[in-house]
Amino acid sequence: MYKVLLAFTFIFSLFISTANGAAAAVNHRYKQKSYTYNINNSTQQQMPAAYEISQEEQQLIGYINAERTKNGLNKLIANPKLSMIAHLKAEDMLKNNYFSHVSPTYGSPWDMMKKFGIIYNMAGENIAKNANVYKAHIALMNSPGHRANILNNSYTDVGVGVAHDKYGNVIVVEMFIR
Repeated sequence: MYKVLLAFTFIFSLFISTANGAAAAVNHRYKQKSYTYNINNSTQQQMPAAYEISQEEQQLIGYINAERTKNGLNKLIANPKLSMIAHLKAEDMLKNNYFSHVSPTYGSPWDMMKKFGIIYNMAGENIAKNANVYKAHIALMNSPGHRANILNNSYTDVGVGVAHDKYGNVIVVEMFIR
């Protein structure tokens, strides 16, 4: 019953916009429960000891926090672990030639966060494809669903990932948590 309800919630929470580049946003409220995932005989996906947020990813976090400041909101904390997960998702979309919140490799954004040990009470994800991170950010801000995630006062942390296709365009993943 719970899985059916979660799928129903996911379908009706999804917002897609193709103006100024393809983009999709999803916001999901979830009370943390205890789940165990068996992935390659372990309960959590293995992660590198540290992840260095790239210059483009730092720029994108700067754009997000500038929008929040303009709207009287607190800046989000740049979370390196969440950024690494967002980067893996962006690379996964590029490698497996899809554009969706549900990864054939990692599942939903919330499943992916849990698989990598992220603890949250509320989480959301924006994804976009565009010529560069600035244009992706502008497209996200011009979309009500994406804008709502970026300007959601409940979020405390952000992680962003950027991957480049063979034409130099970017795939952007923004993950938000509280």
